[in-house]
Amino acid sequence: MGVAWGMSNSEFAFLLFFLAVLLRGGIALVNLLARVGPKSGYFEPDQYQLAYLSGGVDRVADSVVAELVAAGALRVDADGKLRATGIRVQHEYQQRVLEWAGDGIAMAELRRAFRRSGITRALVAWLSVHGLISGSGRLQALRVLIWLLGAITAVGLIRVADSLIRGYFSAECLIVPLVVVMWVGTLYLGWEPKRTFKGDRVVRQARTASEVPTGNARRTFSHPVEVATAVAIHGMEQYPDERVGAHLNIPLPWWKRALLGGRSGGGDGGDGDGGDGGGGE
Repeated sequence: MGVAWGMSNSEFAFLLFFLAVLLRGGIALVNLLARVGPKSGYFEPDQYQLAYLSGGVDRVADSVVAELVAAGALRVDADGKLRATGIRVQHEYQQRVLEWAGDGIAMAELRRAFRRSGITRALVAWLSVHGLISGSGRLQALRVLIWLLGAITAVGLIRVADSLIRGYFSAECLIVPLVVVMWVGTLYLGWEPKRTFKGDRVVRQARTASEVPTGNARRTFSHPVEVATAVAIHGMEQYPDERVGAHLNIPLPWWKRALLGGRSGGGDGGDGDGGDGGGGE
């Protein structure tokens, strides 16, 4: 039984596991509290509010782009870049996107510009006040706990590496991979949007009201706002023009899909003002 850092491997393993379970329980509790909000009251969200609730800041950017392309204010060229056509628009989000598009911008670059601009701060604050997403305070508390769990995970990995190098490794050290799994399983909780149960209900009702065609059928829309709403709820794969949608759709990377465990409600989030929201567990 190896002794280092003032304790044996079994003592270290017990302490590490105890702290990890304590922090994981705290994360679960704060995550639950972050999702609790007022149950009463219902409102009819617009396309951009629905987009943030469904997928965070990136989904808002997708919804704005979809509406502008459908309205003819943006075009998608053969190289996949978005370019403004000169049509005037009124909404602030749309104006900013047309400014960025200018002489041509890729969808991924436009998403980054949208996130970093902080343009959705007012929208995030409005959703928070109305109990549809958690407040920034609870989300910050959740992130601190996740960071602390990551810190003790790092300490465990250092202990294992040290035990292998100095020759005091024992079976008790195998508790460290379990702690790593516990930490990795919490990472997605710190992303946006962190919907409350009320926010979940609003999104479910919107999805129920918006039918998705089966098979290879594409939806038809009579107005650009309808296109924006469909993209807001279901993502860019619902854009009615398959060629355009293929250029605009940016799927989540494999590691994010793995962490989300099949959930699609996470934007690419954390940058800019996106940190005030996050997807529910």
